[in-house]
Amino acid sequence: MKSFCVLTLLVFLSPFVSIAQNFEGEVDYQVRYTSRIATVSDTQMTKAMGDKSTYYTSAGNYKSVSNGSVLNWQLYIHAENKIYNKFANGRVQWVDAWTDHDTVFKASLKRNAATIMGYTCDELTLLCKSGVQIYYYSSRFKLDPKLFAKHRYGNYAAYLAEAGAIPLKFVISSKELDITEVAVGIKPQKLDPSVFSLPQGIEPTPSPEN
Repeated sequence: MKSFCVLTLLVFLSPFVSIAQNFEGEVDYQVRYTSRIATVSDTQMTKAMGDKSTYYTSAGNYKSVSNGSVLNWQLYIHAENKIYNKFANGRVQWVDAWTDHDTVFKASLKRNAATIMGYTCDELTLLCKSGVQIYYYSSRFKLDPKLFAKHRYGNYAAYLAEAGAIPLKFVISSKELDITEVAVGIKPQKLDPSVFSLPQGIEPTPSPEN
């Protein structure tokens, strides 16, 4: 009877243990695009890129699936340190995640700056050559920076080195546009490794960004 009670307690606590150590699971975001390109409206940009995305992560891999009419998903494979972008026309391009066309000049932190989905979040601001990036995160949803240390693309390694957690909100501002993503759902869970594999039959080509 005692062993059954202990087992029940461990099953009940397992999601909370996984959160405390390293987050694995999915996060749903609401997305908003604000265009600064005269020939492209906010509506056009949002339709192309999507106003919703679901982010899956496990063991240093991630996949972000959107409802955009141009971009379908983005997949990062840790072992390759490559980012794959799948477009609606079937084309898949890969980017070397070590590629870094940006520079972070300054990072500043503000504790307990916002509450998102009931979680108190710190605010991390990165002043970059490309613009300003602002992230809100809770230490409850930890992510090991070492797993993404080679992911310089988009300043992701720089963000995680400071925050060490999944962002529950972020605002990316550049000359061309603003991107705002806010978490509306979060689910810690074990994920099938196949989520982070390229579908059979796909032949990726290098992106011009490399």
